[in-house]
Amino acid sequence: SSDDETDDEYEPLLPRIVLAGLGAVLGHNQRFDDSSSGDEEDNNDAAEDDVDRERFDSELPSRHTYLGEGTEVGGRLILDDELVQILPLLSQPGMVLIPGQLLPLHLFHPSVISMMKKVIDTTKTFGVVNLTADTSSWRGVVGTTAEIFEYREAEDPEAEDPEVSFLENGLKIKARGRQRFKLMSTRRQVDGNLVGEVKMLVDKEMDEPLDIVRIKSLDRFMELAGEHSTDMKESSEEVTEMSVYSALRSSSSTAPAAPQPTETSYPPKPRHKFNSCVLSPLPPWVWDMYSPICLVAKVKHELSKLSSLSLHLSSLPAGPSELSWWVAANLPLEDKLRTQLLAINSPVQRLRVELSFLSQCRVLVCRRCSKQLGDQQNIFSMSKEGPQGAFVNPGGHVHETLTLYKAKNLRLVGQPSTEYSWFPGYAWTITECLGCWNHIGWKFTAINPKLRPEKFYGFSRRSIEAKVEVPDQPDSEDAEEGGTSHIVM
Repeated sequence: SSDDETDDEYEPLLPRIVLAGLGAVLGHNQRFDDSSSGDEEDNNDAAEDDVDRERFDSELPSRHTYLGEGTEVGGRLILDDELVQILPLLSQPGMVLIPGQLLPLHLFHPSVISMMKKVIDTTKTFGVVNLTADTSSWRGVVGTTAEIFEYREAEDPEAEDPEVSFLENGLKIKARGRQRFKLMSTRRQVDGNLVGEVKMLVDKEMDEPLDIVRIKSLDRFMELAGEHSTDMKESSEEVTEMSVYSALRSSSSTAPAAPQPTETSYPPKPRHKFNSCVLSPLPPWVWDMYSPICLVAKVKHELSKLSSLSLHLSSLPAGPSELSWWVAANLPLEDKLRTQLLAINSPVQRLRVELSFLSQCRVLVCRRCSKQLGDQQNIFSMSKEGPQGAFVNPGGHVHETLTLYKAKNLRLVGQPSTEYSWFPGYAWTITECLGCWNHIGWKFTAINPKLRPEKFYGFSRRSIEAKVEVPDQPDSEDAEEGGTSHIVM
Protein backbone atom coordinates (compact mmCIF):
# COMPACT_ATOMS: atom_id res chain seq x y z
CA SER A 1 0.00 0.00 0.00
CA SER A 2 1.00 3.64 -0.25
CA ASP A 3 1.21 3.94 3.56
CA ASP A 4 3.71 1.09 3.70
CA GLU A 5 5.85 2.68 1.03
CA THR A 6 5.82 5.95 2.96
CA ASP A 7 6.91 4.21 6.15
CA ASP A 8 9.77 2.41 4.37
CA GLU A 9 10.94 5.61 2.80
CA TYR A 10 11.40 7.49 6.07
CA GLU A 11 12.54 4.66 8.29
CA PRO A 12 16.30 4.97 9.06
CA LEU A 13 18.54 2.53 7.22
CA LEU A 14 20.48 1.09 10.18
CA PRO A 15 17.37 0.18 12.24
CA ARG A 16 15.88 -1.42 9.14
CA ILE A 17 18.94 -3.67 8.79
CA VAL A 18 18.74 -4.59 12.49
CA LEU A 19 15.01 -5.32 12.20
CA ALA A 20 15.63 -7.45 9.13
CA GLY A 21 18.17 -9.53 11.05
CA LEU A 22 15.77 -9.87 14.00
CA GLY A 23 13.03 -10.93 11.62
CA ALA A 24 15.33 -13.58 10.19
CA VAL A 25 15.84 -15.06 13.66
CA LEU A 26 12.10 -15.06 14.39
CA GLY A 27 11.27 -16.46 10.97
CA HIS A 28 9.51 -13.39 9.58
CA ASN A 29 9.94 -11.93 6.08
CA GLN A 30 11.60 -15.12 4.84
CA ARG A 31 10.80 -16.79 1.54
CA PHE A 32 12.42 -19.32 -0.72
CA ASP A 33 14.02 -17.90 -3.84
CA ASP A 34 12.47 -19.89 -6.70
CA SER A 35 13.07 -17.32 -9.44
CA SER A 36 15.81 -19.45 -11.02
CA SER A 37 13.29 -22.14 -11.98
CA GLY A 38 11.72 -19.92 -14.61
CA ASP A 39 14.95 -18.66 -16.13
CA GLU A 40 14.38 -20.37 -19.47
CA GLU A 41 10.98 -18.76 -19.92
CA ASP A 42 12.40 -15.41 -18.86
CA ASN A 43 15.26 -15.77 -21.34
CA ASN A 44 12.79 -16.49 -24.15
CA ASP A 45 10.69 -13.47 -23.25
CA ALA A 46 13.82 -11.35 -23.00
CA ALA A 47 14.92 -12.45 -26.46
CA GLU A 48 11.58 -11.37 -27.92
CA ASP A 49 11.61 -7.97 -26.21
CA ASP A 50 15.34 -7.39 -26.64
CA VAL A 51 14.77 -4.37 -28.86
CA ASP A 52 12.76 -2.50 -26.22
CA ARG A 53 15.12 -3.22 -23.33
CA GLU A 54 17.87 -1.06 -21.89
CA ARG A 55 21.27 -2.51 -21.04
CA PHE A 56 22.83 -1.58 -17.71
CA ASP A 57 25.73 0.87 -17.87
CA SER A 58 28.77 -1.08 -16.62
CA GLU A 59 30.53 2.19 -15.77
CA LEU A 60 28.20 2.92 -12.84
CA PRO A 61 29.33 0.29 -10.28
CA SER A 62 32.99 1.32 -10.56
CA ARG A 63 32.04 4.93 -9.79
CA HIS A 64 30.53 3.97 -6.40
CA THR A 65 27.90 6.69 -6.66
CA TYR A 66 26.29 5.53 -3.39
CA LEU A 67 29.22 7.20 -1.58
CA GLY A 68 28.21 10.56 -3.00
CA GLU A 69 30.17 13.04 -5.08
CA GLY A 70 33.64 13.55 -3.71
CA THR A 71 36.75 15.63 -4.34
CA GLU A 72 39.25 14.24 -6.81
CA VAL A 73 42.91 14.03 -5.84
CA GLY A 74 45.59 14.46 -8.49
CA GLY A 75 49.11 13.14 -8.74
CA ARG A 76 50.63 9.73 -8.19
CA LEU A 77 53.50 8.42 -6.08
CA ILE A 78 55.57 5.54 -7.51
CA LEU A 79 57.96 4.02 -5.00
CA ASP A 80 61.24 2.57 -6.22
CA ASP A 81 61.78 -1.17 -6.21
CA GLU A 82 63.27 -2.62 -3.01
CA LEU A 83 62.94 0.78 -1.34
CA VAL A 84 62.52 0.74 2.45
CA GLN A 85 59.73 3.15 3.35
CA ILE A 86 57.64 4.15 6.37
CA LEU A 87 53.93 3.85 5.55
CA PRO A 88 50.72 4.33 7.56
CA LEU A 89 48.94 0.98 7.64
CA LEU A 90 45.25 0.11 7.52
CA SER A 91 44.37 -3.43 8.51
CA GLN A 92 41.39 -4.89 6.65
CA PRO A 93 40.49 -8.34 8.06
CA GLY A 94 39.33 -10.70 5.32
CA MET A 95 40.51 -8.33 2.59
CA VAL A 96 43.64 -8.98 0.50
CA LEU A 97 44.06 -5.99 -1.78
CA ILE A 98 45.37 -6.84 -5.25
CA PRO A 99 47.36 -4.36 -7.39
CA GLY A 100 44.91 -2.61 -9.70
CA GLN A 101 41.88 -3.41 -7.55
CA LEU A 102 39.55 -0.57 -6.53
CA LEU A 103 38.93 -0.20 -2.78
CA PRO A 104 36.10 1.97 -1.38
CA LEU A 105 36.24 2.83 2.33
CA HIS A 106 33.81 4.41 4.80
CA LEU A 107 35.77 5.35 7.92
CA PHE A 108 34.29 6.40 11.27
CA HIS A 109 37.06 6.24 13.89
CA PRO A 110 38.41 9.74 14.58
CA SER A 111 42.07 8.67 14.75
CA VAL A 112 41.85 6.77 11.45
CA ILE A 113 40.10 9.74 9.81
CA SER A 114 42.86 12.06 11.08
CA MET A 115 45.52 9.73 9.66
CA MET A 116 43.81 9.55 6.28
CA LYS A 117 43.48 13.33 6.08
CA LYS A 118 47.24 13.62 6.60
CA VAL A 119 47.77 11.03 3.86
CA ILE A 120 45.52 12.99 1.48
CA ASP A 121 47.47 16.20 2.14
CA THR A 122 50.86 14.52 1.60
CA THR A 123 51.67 11.32 -0.30
CA LYS A 124 48.08 10.08 -0.91
CA THR A 125 49.43 6.56 -0.34
CA PHE A 126 48.93 4.15 2.54
CA GLY A 127 49.40 0.41 3.05
CA VAL A 128 46.61 -2.19 3.23
CA VAL A 129 47.41 -5.39 5.10
CA ASN A 130 45.42 -8.38 6.36
CA LEU A 131 46.74 -8.82 9.89
CA THR A 132 45.78 -11.41 12.49
CA ALA A 133 45.54 -10.98 16.25
CA ASP A 134 48.95 -12.62 16.72
CA THR A 135 51.43 -9.74 16.46
CA SER A 136 54.39 -12.13 16.29
CA SER A 137 53.29 -13.23 12.80
CA TRP A 138 53.14 -9.72 11.34
CA ARG A 139 56.76 -9.63 10.22
CA GLY A 140 57.05 -10.73 6.59
CA VAL A 141 53.37 -10.18 5.76
CA VAL A 142 52.88 -9.00 2.18
CA GLY A 143 50.55 -6.07 1.59
CA THR A 144 49.66 -3.58 -1.13
CA THR A 145 49.92 0.19 -1.28
CA ALA A 146 46.64 2.00 -1.92
CA GLU A 147 46.54 5.36 -3.69
CA ILE A 148 43.66 7.71 -2.86
CA PHE A 149 42.10 9.34 -5.91
CA GLU A 150 38.82 10.66 -4.43
CA TYR A 151 37.46 11.45 -0.96
CA ARG A 152 34.35 12.92 0.64
CA GLU A 153 34.12 14.46 4.12
CA ALA A 154 31.04 14.72 6.32
CA GLU A 155 29.17 17.92 5.57
CA ASP A 156 26.89 18.08 8.61
CA PRO A 157 27.37 15.30 11.17
CA GLU A 158 24.64 16.83 13.41
CA ALA A 159 21.89 16.78 10.80
CA GLU A 160 18.30 16.62 12.03
CA ASP A 161 17.53 13.53 9.95
CA PRO A 162 19.19 10.56 11.76
CA GLU A 163 19.54 8.60 8.53
CA VAL A 164 21.31 11.47 6.77
CA SER A 165 23.54 11.96 9.81
CA PHE A 166 24.50 8.28 9.81
CA LEU A 167 25.22 8.03 6.08
CA GLU A 168 27.13 11.31 5.86
CA ASN A 169 29.18 10.77 9.00
CA GLY A 170 32.85 9.85 8.73
CA LEU A 171 35.21 9.95 5.76
CA LYS A 172 34.54 8.21 2.44
CA ILE A 173 37.53 7.26 0.31
CA LYS A 174 38.09 5.70 -3.07
CA ALA A 175 41.54 4.18 -3.54
CA ARG A 176 43.25 1.77 -5.92
CA GLY A 177 45.88 -0.87 -5.19
CA ARG A 178 49.28 -0.10 -6.70
CA GLN A 179 52.48 -1.80 -5.48
CA ARG A 180 53.33 -4.75 -3.27
CA PHE A 181 55.45 -4.53 -0.16
CA LYS A 182 56.76 -6.78 2.62
CA LEU A 183 56.25 -5.73 6.21
CA MET A 184 59.58 -5.46 8.06
CA SER A 185 58.46 -4.00 11.40
CA THR A 186 55.49 -2.18 12.95
CA ARG A 187 54.87 0.28 15.75
CA ARG A 188 51.75 1.71 17.31
CA GLN A 189 51.52 5.50 17.55
CA VAL A 190 50.11 7.46 20.47
CA ASP A 191 46.78 7.93 18.65
CA GLY A 192 46.49 4.17 18.14
CA ASN A 193 47.25 4.13 14.42
CA LEU A 194 49.62 1.54 12.99
CA VAL A 195 52.79 2.53 11.12
CA GLY A 196 55.07 0.06 9.46
CA GLU A 197 58.51 -0.13 7.91
CA VAL A 198 58.03 -1.84 4.57
CA LYS A 199 60.22 -2.98 1.70
CA MET A 200 58.85 -2.61 -1.81
CA LEU A 201 58.70 -5.79 -3.87
CA VAL A 202 59.35 -6.10 -7.58
CA ASP A 203 57.96 -8.49 -10.17
CA LYS A 204 60.51 -10.58 -12.02
CA GLU A 205 59.41 -10.50 -15.63
CA MET A 206 60.51 -13.68 -17.41
CA ASP A 207 61.07 -13.96 -21.13
CA GLU A 208 60.15 -16.96 -23.20
CA PRO A 209 62.19 -19.93 -21.92
CA LEU A 210 63.17 -20.93 -25.45
CA ASP A 211 65.01 -17.64 -25.90
CA ILE A 212 67.88 -19.11 -23.93
CA VAL A 213 68.54 -21.78 -26.55
CA ARG A 214 67.36 -19.76 -29.53
CA ILE A 215 69.65 -19.46 -32.55
CA LYS A 216 69.37 -15.84 -33.65
CA SER A 217 70.45 -16.59 -37.20
CA LEU A 218 67.19 -18.55 -37.64
CA ASP A 219 64.93 -15.66 -36.60
CA ARG A 220 63.98 -15.08 -40.22
CA PHE A 221 62.10 -18.38 -40.15
CA MET A 222 60.01 -17.29 -37.20
CA GLU A 223 56.55 -15.97 -38.08
CA LEU A 224 54.30 -13.73 -36.04
CA ALA A 225 51.02 -15.04 -34.67
CA GLY A 226 48.25 -14.65 -37.22
CA GLU A 227 50.61 -13.55 -39.98
CA HIS A 228 50.51 -16.86 -41.82
CA SER A 229 46.72 -17.12 -41.75
CA THR A 230 46.34 -13.57 -43.08
CA ASP A 231 48.80 -14.21 -45.91
CA MET A 232 47.04 -17.44 -46.86
CA LYS A 233 43.64 -15.69 -46.93
CA GLU A 234 44.92 -12.83 -49.11
CA SER A 235 46.67 -15.27 -51.44
CA SER A 236 43.54 -17.41 -51.85
CA GLU A 237 41.44 -14.33 -52.68
CA GLU A 238 44.05 -13.28 -55.23
CA VAL A 239 43.94 -16.75 -56.85
CA THR A 240 40.14 -16.60 -57.14
CA GLU A 241 40.10 -13.13 -58.64
CA MET A 242 42.81 -13.91 -61.21
CA SER A 243 41.18 -17.19 -62.20
CA VAL A 244 37.76 -15.58 -62.75
CA TYR A 245 39.31 -12.72 -64.73
CA SER A 246 41.19 -15.15 -66.97
CA ALA A 247 38.03 -17.18 -67.59
CA LEU A 248 36.01 -14.11 -68.56
CA ARG A 249 38.71 -12.87 -70.91
CA SER A 250 38.99 -16.24 -72.64
CA SER A 251 35.20 -16.55 -73.05
CA SER A 252 34.86 -13.04 -74.54
CA SER A 253 37.29 -13.74 -77.39
CA THR A 254 35.54 -14.97 -80.57
CA ALA A 255 38.54 -16.12 -82.56
CA PRO A 256 40.64 -18.98 -81.35
CA ALA A 257 43.93 -17.75 -80.06
CA ALA A 258 47.16 -19.36 -79.25
CA PRO A 259 47.36 -20.66 -75.72
CA GLN A 260 48.87 -18.13 -73.36
CA PRO A 261 50.23 -18.65 -69.89
CA THR A 262 47.57 -18.31 -67.21
CA GLU A 263 47.94 -15.39 -64.81
CA THR A 264 47.33 -17.44 -61.73
CA SER A 265 49.37 -16.90 -58.56
CA TYR A 266 49.51 -19.69 -56.07
CA PRO A 267 49.95 -19.15 -52.35
CA PRO A 268 53.52 -19.50 -51.25
CA LYS A 269 54.59 -22.48 -49.27
CA PRO A 270 54.00 -21.97 -45.58
CA ARG A 271 57.21 -21.33 -43.73
CA HIS A 272 58.02 -23.85 -41.09
CA LYS A 273 58.24 -22.20 -37.71
CA PHE A 274 61.58 -23.10 -36.26
CA ASN A 275 61.08 -24.79 -32.92
CA SER A 276 63.95 -24.34 -30.48
CA CYS A 277 62.73 -27.30 -28.48
CA VAL A 278 64.83 -29.56 -30.73
CA LEU A 279 67.91 -28.15 -29.03
CA SER A 280 66.66 -29.19 -25.60
CA PRO A 281 66.32 -32.69 -24.14
CA LEU A 282 63.00 -31.67 -22.55
CA PRO A 283 59.70 -32.25 -24.41
CA PRO A 284 57.79 -29.21 -25.77
CA TRP A 285 54.99 -29.42 -23.19
CA VAL A 286 57.51 -28.77 -20.43
CA TRP A 287 58.54 -25.49 -22.05
CA ASP A 288 54.89 -24.52 -22.53
CA MET A 289 54.35 -24.75 -18.78
CA TYR A 290 56.69 -21.79 -18.30
CA SER A 291 56.00 -19.82 -21.47
CA PRO A 292 54.23 -16.49 -20.67
CA ILE A 293 52.54 -16.47 -24.09
CA CYS A 294 51.23 -20.02 -23.70
CA LEU A 295 50.03 -19.41 -20.15
CA VAL A 296 48.17 -16.24 -21.14
CA ALA A 297 46.47 -18.15 -23.97
CA LYS A 298 45.52 -21.03 -21.64
CA VAL A 299 44.08 -18.72 -18.99
CA LYS A 300 42.00 -16.86 -21.56
CA HIS A 301 40.82 -20.20 -22.95
CA GLU A 302 39.62 -21.27 -19.49
CA LEU A 303 37.89 -17.90 -19.03
CA SER A 304 36.17 -18.36 -22.39
CA LYS A 305 34.41 -21.41 -20.95
CA LEU A 306 32.47 -19.02 -18.76
CA SER A 307 29.85 -18.20 -21.38
CA SER A 308 28.85 -14.98 -19.63
CA LEU A 309 32.42 -13.66 -19.85
CA SER A 310 32.98 -14.48 -23.52
CA LEU A 311 31.82 -11.03 -24.62
CA HIS A 312 34.37 -9.33 -22.36
CA LEU A 313 37.45 -11.38 -23.24
CA SER A 314 38.63 -8.73 -25.69
CA SER A 315 38.99 -6.24 -22.83
CA LEU A 316 41.20 -8.54 -20.74
CA PRO A 317 44.79 -7.39 -20.12
CA ALA A 318 47.24 -8.80 -22.64
CA GLY A 319 50.40 -8.78 -20.52
CA PRO A 320 51.18 -11.71 -18.20
CA SER A 321 51.59 -9.51 -15.11
CA GLU A 322 48.41 -7.47 -15.66
CA LEU A 323 46.36 -10.57 -16.51
CA SER A 324 47.58 -12.42 -13.41
CA TRP A 325 46.46 -9.56 -11.16
CA TRP A 326 43.12 -9.26 -12.97
CA VAL A 327 42.37 -12.94 -12.47
CA ALA A 328 43.44 -12.79 -8.81
CA ALA A 329 41.08 -9.87 -8.17
CA ASN A 330 38.08 -11.28 -10.07
CA LEU A 331 37.98 -14.93 -8.99
CA PRO A 332 36.47 -16.20 -5.70
CA LEU A 333 39.80 -17.29 -4.25
CA GLU A 334 40.27 -18.04 -0.58
CA ASP A 335 42.24 -15.58 1.54
CA LYS A 336 45.08 -18.06 1.96
CA LEU A 337 45.45 -18.52 -1.80
CA ARG A 338 45.18 -14.78 -2.49
CA THR A 339 47.90 -14.16 0.08
CA GLN A 340 50.11 -16.73 -1.63
CA LEU A 341 49.51 -15.13 -5.02
CA LEU A 342 50.35 -11.71 -3.61
CA ALA A 343 53.66 -13.02 -2.28
CA ILE A 344 54.71 -14.60 -5.61
CA ASN A 345 57.19 -12.39 -7.49
CA SER A 346 56.78 -14.06 -10.90
CA PRO A 347 53.77 -13.52 -13.20
CA VAL A 348 54.45 -16.95 -14.74
CA GLN A 349 54.06 -18.70 -11.40
CA ARG A 350 50.91 -16.71 -10.58
CA LEU A 351 49.35 -17.66 -13.90
CA ARG A 352 50.14 -21.33 -13.28
CA VAL A 353 48.37 -21.23 -9.91
CA GLU A 354 45.36 -19.44 -11.38
CA LEU A 355 45.21 -21.85 -14.31
CA SER A 356 45.10 -24.76 -11.88
CA PHE A 357 42.25 -23.07 -10.01
CA LEU A 358 40.28 -22.38 -13.19
CA SER A 359 40.62 -25.92 -14.49
CA GLN A 360 39.60 -27.59 -11.23
CA CYS A 361 37.01 -25.42 -9.48
CA ARG A 362 33.64 -25.24 -11.22
CA VAL A 363 31.05 -25.06 -8.43
CA LEU A 364 30.37 -22.36 -5.83
CA VAL A 365 29.28 -23.70 -2.44
CA CYS A 366 28.50 -22.28 0.98
CA ARG A 367 31.66 -21.98 3.04
CA ARG A 368 29.87 -23.18 6.20
CA CYS A 369 27.80 -26.19 5.05
CA SER A 370 29.16 -26.85 1.49
CA LYS A 371 25.70 -26.61 -0.06
CA GLN A 372 25.88 -25.81 -3.76
CA LEU A 373 24.76 -22.27 -4.49
CA GLY A 374 25.86 -21.61 -8.06
CA ASP A 375 27.99 -22.56 -11.03
CA GLN A 376 31.06 -20.79 -12.34
CA GLN A 377 29.49 -20.74 -15.80
CA ASN A 378 26.90 -18.28 -14.48
CA ILE A 379 29.52 -15.70 -13.46
CA PHE A 380 29.29 -12.49 -15.47
CA SER A 381 30.64 -8.94 -15.35
CA MET A 382 28.17 -6.38 -14.10
CA SER A 383 30.98 -3.83 -13.85
CA LYS A 384 33.70 -2.85 -16.27
CA GLU A 385 36.21 -3.73 -13.54
CA GLY A 386 35.22 -7.41 -13.76
CA PRO A 387 32.79 -9.92 -12.25
CA GLN A 388 34.03 -9.35 -8.68
CA GLY A 389 34.48 -5.99 -7.02
CA ALA A 390 34.84 -4.46 -3.57
CA PHE A 391 31.91 -2.49 -2.15
CA VAL A 392 31.37 -0.91 1.26
CA ASN A 393 28.11 -0.92 3.21
CA PRO A 394 26.78 1.89 5.46
CA GLY A 395 28.51 0.31 8.48
CA GLY A 396 31.94 0.52 6.85
CA HIS A 397 32.29 -3.24 6.14
CA VAL A 398 33.93 -4.02 2.79
CA HIS A 399 32.40 -6.90 0.81
CA GLU A 400 34.04 -8.34 -2.28
CA THR A 401 30.96 -9.22 -4.31
CA LEU A 402 30.85 -11.75 -7.15
CA THR A 403 27.96 -11.34 -9.62
CA LEU A 404 26.08 -14.31 -11.11
CA TYR A 405 23.11 -14.68 -13.44
CA LYS A 406 21.64 -17.68 -11.62
CA ALA A 407 21.75 -19.13 -8.11
CA LYS A 408 19.97 -21.83 -6.12
CA ASN A 409 19.38 -23.05 -2.57
CA LEU A 410 18.86 -19.51 -1.31
CA ARG A 411 16.18 -17.83 0.72
CA LEU A 412 15.31 -14.15 0.79
CA VAL A 413 15.18 -12.09 3.98
CA GLY A 414 13.30 -8.81 4.15
CA GLN A 415 11.87 -6.65 1.38
CA PRO A 416 13.74 -5.16 -1.61
CA SER A 417 15.36 -1.80 -0.94
CA THR A 418 17.10 0.75 -3.16
CA GLU A 419 18.85 2.63 -0.33
CA TYR A 420 22.64 2.63 -0.62
CA SER A 421 22.40 0.31 -3.63
CA TRP A 422 25.78 -0.59 -5.15
CA PHE A 423 24.15 -1.00 -8.56
CA PRO A 424 22.04 2.06 -9.47
CA GLY A 425 18.61 1.09 -10.77
CA TYR A 426 18.49 -2.16 -8.77
CA ALA A 427 16.90 -3.02 -5.43
CA TRP A 428 18.75 -5.40 -3.09
CA THR A 429 17.38 -8.18 -0.92
CA ILE A 430 19.45 -10.12 1.63
CA THR A 431 20.01 -13.78 0.72
CA GLU A 432 20.93 -16.63 3.04
CA CYS A 433 21.93 -20.24 2.53
CA LEU A 434 18.94 -22.55 2.62
CA GLY A 435 20.92 -25.18 4.53
CA CYS A 436 22.62 -23.29 7.38
CA TRP A 437 21.12 -19.77 7.24
CA ASN A 438 24.56 -18.29 6.61
CA HIS A 439 24.56 -14.85 4.99
CA ILE A 440 25.55 -15.35 1.34
CA GLY A 441 24.92 -12.00 -0.30
CA TRP A 442 22.13 -10.20 -2.05
CA LYS A 443 19.65 -10.58 -4.85
CA PHE A 444 19.37 -7.52 -7.10
CA THR A 445 16.17 -6.86 -9.04
CA ALA A 446 15.68 -4.11 -11.62
CA ILE A 447 13.32 -1.27 -10.75
CA ASN A 448 12.70 -0.53 -14.41
CA PRO A 449 11.21 -3.61 -16.12
CA LYS A 450 13.03 -2.69 -19.35
CA LEU A 451 16.46 -2.80 -17.72
CA ARG A 452 18.70 -5.75 -18.50
CA PRO A 453 19.44 -7.99 -16.72
CA GLU A 454 16.15 -8.12 -14.84
CA LYS A 455 17.81 -9.76 -11.85
CA PHE A 456 21.16 -11.10 -10.73
CA TYR A 457 22.88 -12.26 -7.57
CA GLY A 458 25.82 -10.91 -5.62
CA PHE A 459 27.81 -13.40 -3.51
CA SER A 460 30.11 -12.16 -0.76
CA ARG A 461 33.49 -13.81 -1.32
CA ARG A 462 33.99 -14.50 2.37
CA SER A 463 30.77 -16.59 2.44
CA ILE A 464 31.50 -18.91 -0.49
CA GLU A 465 34.25 -21.11 -1.84
CA ALA A 466 34.91 -22.78 -5.18
CA LYS A 467 35.14 -26.56 -5.52
CA VAL A 468 35.02 -29.27 -8.12
CA GLU A 469 31.75 -31.03 -8.97
CA VAL A 470 30.49 -32.49 -5.68
CA PRO A 471 27.04 -33.46 -4.36
CA ASP A 472 25.01 -30.69 -2.76
CA GLN A 473 25.21 -32.30 0.67
CA PRO A 474 28.10 -34.78 1.09
CA ASP A 475 27.17 -37.54 3.53
CA SER A 476 30.65 -38.63 4.48
CA GLU A 477 34.08 -37.22 5.06
CA ASP A 478 35.29 -39.00 1.94
CA ALA A 479 32.84 -37.03 -0.18
CA GLU A 480 34.06 -33.80 1.34
CA GLU A 481 37.67 -34.74 0.69
CA GLY A 482 36.77 -35.58 -2.88
CA GLY A 483 35.36 -32.11 -3.39
CA THR A 484 38.48 -30.34 -2.20
CA SER A 485 40.63 -28.94 -4.99
CA HIS A 486 44.43 -29.14 -4.92
CA ILE A 487 46.02 -26.04 -6.45
CA VAL A 488 49.25 -26.68 -8.31
CA MET A 489 51.88 -24.14 -7.29
